[in-house]
Amino acid sequence: MDFAFNEVSLDDIFYMGKPYNNGKEDIKDRHMIDGERVYPIENTVEIQSHEFAVRTTILQDKSIQLEEHCVHTDVEYCFYSILYSNTVLKYPSPIYRYRKGIEGQTVSDEGRKKRPDDPKRVLLKIMREGKKRLDSFDFSKKKTLIYGTYDSLYNLYTGNIFNICEYSEKEKMEKYVEFYDDIKEIDQEYALRVDKKNPEFGLYYRIKHLPHNIKYIVWGTGAYGKRFVPLIKELYGSNILVTDANPSKWGEDFFGETIISPEKALSKREEDSVFVVAMKDGTEVKNQLIDWGVEEDRIYCL
Repeated sequence: MDFAFNEVSLDDIFYMGKPYNNGKEDIKDRHMIDGERVYPIENTVEIQSHEFAVRTTILQDKSIQLEEHCVHTDVEYCFYSILYSNTVLKYPSPIYRYRKGIEGQTVSDEGRKKRPDDPKRVLLKIMREGKKRLDSFDFSKKKTLIYGTYDSLYNLYTGNIFNICEYSEKEKMEKYVEFYDDIKEIDQEYALRVDKKNPEFGLYYRIKHLPHNIKYIVWGTGAYGKRFVPLIKELYGSNILVTDANPSKWGEDFFGETIISPEKALSKREEDSVFVVAMKDGTEVKNQLIDWGVEEDRIYCL
């Protein structure tokens, strides 16, 4: 197909749709820009690696070397294309077809299980490359697009950790904490972004940094409690009390522990006990515990 690069004043990218292997097409216009005009690239939204073509001269002589023996380098290619492109044109029909649902694809669950760490490998590389190449592009204008490429790899890797691969809770925590520390070392702003967008993953980070070798009282038997009581027990032993403010839950078994009232938990508290507030917003519980005489430095809100 002739993309007619010479017919428009174009630096870089054409958009396309995304057909599926079952014969149906799901072409969604995420980029609400006029197809007859050339726009600054920062005027659009996240550009995904399957939906564009780039003028080759844009990337020539940029000392670009894609990661080898690794999947997800299409995202790396997308990243460099965004760095060095200035304008964008939405093409009226698909110019590239990425077919989903094909057996053996690297994006299938089985494919991702075989190479679970590749998204992390590519993400950390392009984050470092972005820092190295700051003199070649305007980061402030392209930050949304650049972070979009980061997000695609971040989501792939966290998906591998928590959904695709059959890791133990301890393995999930260790892998995520190492990953988050690597991200934070390179780009603290992006680390804050992912922490805000994915607070449930950040809980693993906070669990990892709980004080060790003490007695835990976990307040909360909802979604957070269900996730982290088993993890705390696996990491730090079974010397744990579980409490909830809902009287209907008192006396129920919760991962081998009997749910008790907060007042009873408080009466059983020992000198080295800490409260772990296992809920999305534990400010109210924290304030209540302080009113009950629990030292603030012994309350950890997840």
